[in-house]
Amino acid sequence: MSQTIPCPSCGGSGMLRLGDQSFRTCLDCLGQGQIPGFEPATTTGVVLTEARTQLRAEPCIKDASASAAR
Repeated sequence: MSQTIPCPSCGGSGMLRLGDQSFRTCLDCLGQGQIPGFEPATTTGVVLTEARTQLRAEPCIKDASASAAR
């Protein structure tokens, strides 16, 4: 689950004060007041590495039966 961080530019309001009666949308947070905390993307390499690790961890049924017959 990703965390949100209050925008340091606007202080979490989503608006920047330009003068007494002048405001504009904060472009750092796009007016949301929070900067989302992103998690790293799952890449194909990570998925393949996990799959290889699981395959190596599981005993091979053919090998187990062949060694039991000897």
